[in-house]
Formats: sequence, C-alpha cells, structure tokens
Amino acid sequence: MRKYALILAAVLMSLSTIAQDFSWGFNLYPNFSSRRLIALDASISQNDIRRLDSLETGKFSLSAGLQAGWRGEKLGFRFGLGFGETGYQTIKMNIPGDTPNPDNASQNKFVYRNFNILLPVEFEFAHKLDTKNSFYFLLGGTGIFNVSNQVKEIRYFGDTSERQDAPLPETPFRFFHFAIQSGMGWENHLSENTTLFLQPTFHFWLGGLFENNVSLNRSLYDIGVKVGMRFQQ
Repeated sequence: MRKYALILAAVLMSLSTIAQDFSWGFNLYPNFSSRRLIALDASISQNDIRRLDSLETGKFSLSAGLQAGWRGEKLGFRFGLGFGETGYQTIKMNIPGDTPNPDNASQNKFVYRNFNILLPVEFEFAHKLDTKNSFYFLLGGTGIFNVSNQVKEIRYFGDTSERQDAPLPETPFRFFHFAIQSGMGWENHLSENTTLFLQPTFHFWLGGLFENNVSLNRSLYDIGVKVGMRFQQ
C-alpha cells in the first residue's frame, strides 16, 4: 500500500510540475507542398505515371494556427487548431493547336488548392542549451478536415498572364485525412513569459486526396519552417 501511495505522489508531483509550464501561442507555417502519385489500377503503366509525374510539381502554401500545451523539463505535449492551404500545380505547358483557345493563349498551367481545418497533436523532447535557448525534437500527427477545393488555370500571353477558374475533378474529395508530422525546433526565451520559436517541419499525408474509387490518386506532403510565439502562464 505504501508503494502505491509513493507512486501516486510521484505522479501528482510530475503533473504539478508540467502544469506550471502551460503555454499557449500562435504560429505561421510557410511551406512547399507537393504530391506523390498512387496508382490503384494495374492498367496504368509506369510510362503513364512517369509522364504525369514530369508534368506536375509543388507550390508555395501557407498555414496558420493557435497552439496550447505543457512542457516539463524534458517532455512536452501540445495540441492546436489551425487553417491551411495546400496543394500542387502543373508545369507551364504549350497549348496544343487542337485545344479550344478563344483567347489565343500560348501556354497554360493549372494550380490545385485544398483548404483544410487542422487539428495537430505533438509530443516534444526538449534539451535546454542555456538559460534563454532550448532545442527540441517533435513527433505527432494532424487530423485534417477538407472544407474547400479550387482549381485555377493560368493562361500566358507572352509577358502577361490571366487567371481563371477551372472545373474541379469529377471524383469527390475525401473529407477527413490524417498526416504524420516530425520536426525539430529552436526556441528563445525573450522574457520570463514570452518565447519565440523556429521549427522546420515535415508533414506526410497517409491517404489519398480523392475517394478510393479512382484509378489514380494523389497523397500530399509539405516541408517548411513554422515560426511563432508562445506565452507561458
């Protein structure tokens, strides 16, 4: 009985220590997002995949969010709520002569954008460098709820360009996604209650963008630097 009482006391003391290090904050995440192709139909050849892969590339994306959590001496836990824009685009291509082209554009490309609500959960492993600076490594996951999708066609007329809406794919987008995330960060304590952090981060979506009844799907990933402020309580 005494052993269990000591264990309970130790747990309560640890929770009390972590609770004293509660913080909340905000972050901005500029990143480079792209996609990988997922062929689900054996009739799609490797040549088809390589050709399509050569026509698609990544794009600049941006996310922002709020975050809260606890940090002990070595371990931390954080959760958040954010909103993000991600996706990919095609390269600039010449418009074939047999394609309807009332504006007489010479080239075009398509930009695919997905807008999502983000629910990240992170576990941190921290190391204190000195009284003002810390380094940490994180692992976690993000629940992603797709709220809107957009395709823009950019048409080029020599030195000028024009952006216009393009039809969305007929295949429905999946509503919920899950991504794994990892990263490492540096934080600087500007004052007793304010911390600046810089965090190179990588996200990898585990499922495809579209429902599973498609022959060719795409899974997104992104890499960037998350920057933000935390306020200790």
